[in-house]
Amino acid sequence: MIRYPENWKIRRLNEIGEIITGNTPSKKHPEYYGGKIPWVKPNDLDKSGAIYETDEYLTEVGASEARILPKDTVMVSCIGNLGKVGISGTSLATNQQINSIIFNKKIYPKFGYYACKKLQKVLEHFAPATTLPIITKSRFSEVKILVPPLSLQRKITSILEKAESSREKRKQANRLTDEFLKSAFIEMFGDPIKNPKRWDIKELKNCINGMPSNGYFTKNENYSNLGVPIIWISNFIDKFYVDLTFLKKVNADYKDINKYKVNYGDALFCRSSLTSAGIGKAGIIPKIIPREIIFECHIIKISLDMTVLLPEYFRAFSDTQFFRSQVIRNSKTATMTTISQEGITNNCIILPPLRLQQKICHPCPKNRKTKRKTARI
Repeated sequence: MIRYPENWKIRRLNEIGEIITGNTPSKKHPEYYGGKIPWVKPNDLDKSGAIYETDEYLTEVGASEARILPKDTVMVSCIGNLGKVGISGTSLATNQQINSIIFNKKIYPKFGYYACKKLQKVLEHFAPATTLPIITKSRFSEVKILVPPLSLQRKITSILEKAESSREKRKQANRLTDEFLKSAFIEMFGDPIKNPKRWDIKELKNCINGMPSNGYFTKNENYSNLGVPIIWISNFIDKFYVDLTFLKKVNADYKDINKYKVNYGDALFCRSSLTSAGIGKAGIIPKIIPREIIFECHIIKISLDMTVLLPEYFRAFSDTQFFRSQVIRNSKTATMTTISQEGITNNCIILPPLRLQQKICHPCPKNRKTKRKTARI
């Protein structure tokens, strides 16, 4: 059992602040929208710095139908993509996917912001195992954080701000690396839309072993600290290789482990997303797997036929406009954007010879390994 100093306390969020759930002013009234008051949605969260600007804005009339939050309010997404966090830099409002905390005077707001950034795994654990994960206001209010004295909160915040600044600089370097890799891909293989080198074109379903499959579904109470590691979408979105560190664990029997386990050569896809930008995003399993690992039900898995299609080449190809436009065209949008197994495997891919595909196998792992190291600093 971890022991903390006596003056450090564990507090529920509703003990140290007011919890407010956002709302959406009626879209039937266009006069509510297009003003100057920021209206925050999950896509506006998880960005560096305080939030002053958003994708959508409310007018004064629209704001009268919303719940206005003051500066230094901490906002947490609690529907869909759980645990995205932001802090307000000005008065603003949020939609209903976000629960916000107006901390009392015992909490330094920026410390509360950093504390909430650590809650994603907690929220995912407590969310019902449904297609659309939801944390209600009442359940969110019961979430606990560790609270040191106010003076120490400020010192901790100062350290974390410096670390965050360093990470942002590294992210910028990583973005430049990604752009370089995309340019290098086009230079090596040509633009897939034009296919100037006349490479073979095949449907993905003709380049895989076996059939695609959806992942393992179970109830929240079957998650534990002693089970088998399980991959969630958050472990590979916007990553080249699936990140196999800090995976959740779930109780699964040998039959389920054998059915849902992953291997090198497997590619995983996000099959449901709040936005089309996330749908069908791919990650590949690295060569070294520390133990048997399975994948969860919001993911589609295919096993690539490595006699014709190498994983690293395919992962780089999956980010091309050629492939992404097919994915988005094959997806469906209602409450969420979803895609079927056929929506993935019916897509066409460009197939250079294996000896050329291998050229993409060397620079990418090295760069991505560097990213994983810097991400932990």
